[in-house]
Amino acid sequence: MAGSGFMSHAQSSLKNNRRNKKRLFDTLERYVKTSKDPVIVDIKATPHQLQQIRHKIRKEQKHRFKRNVFYTVLLAIILFILFKFAPV
Repeated sequence: MAGSGFMSHAQSSLKNNRRNKKRLFDTLERYVKTSKDPVIVDIKATPHQLQQIRHKIRKEQKHRFKRNVFYTVLLAIILFILFKFAPV
């Protein structure tokens, strides 16, 4: 008759729900073990390439900013309309 009650079900449920907690030291240790040879990139960018990269990043940032402003204004307009014309 032992093991057929509510507490045994609770104990088995808790035992089955346990998980192995990842610790920071374990993940760092695993990282150190796998990366034996550091990767060194010996490629230099020309000033022209750096200028192109900067230009591309600025262009992407401007586009992202405009898109965020558009969605914010659109959301503000929708909320204004909903609260203005909502029946009280």
